[in-house]
Amino acid sequence: MDNLPLSARPCQSGSTIGYVEYDTRHVVGAHEIGEMLGVTRSRANQLSREVGFPKPYGVLRMGKVWRRADIETWMRKTGKAAADTG
Repeated sequence: MDNLPLSARPCQSGSTIGYVEYDTRHVVGAHEIGEMLGVTRSRANQLSREVGFPKPYGVLRMGKVWRRADIETWMRKTGKAAADTG
């Protein structure tokens, strides 16, 4: 079971309901935001605490997650682009 991609694992351990299929490309964490902006994960976390940054979509064990579309909208509105997070 551990070798399945996260999006294809059962909803709960031992579940007979089946597998949850969803597209994880629409949700991003600090690592992915850093990649989108061309900065480190640490810098992405700093930016996430600034006024005007989108509110997280949720919180997982690994940390906060955001909707990719919200981050892309924020990038357009603020003029943030890769390596332009000054």
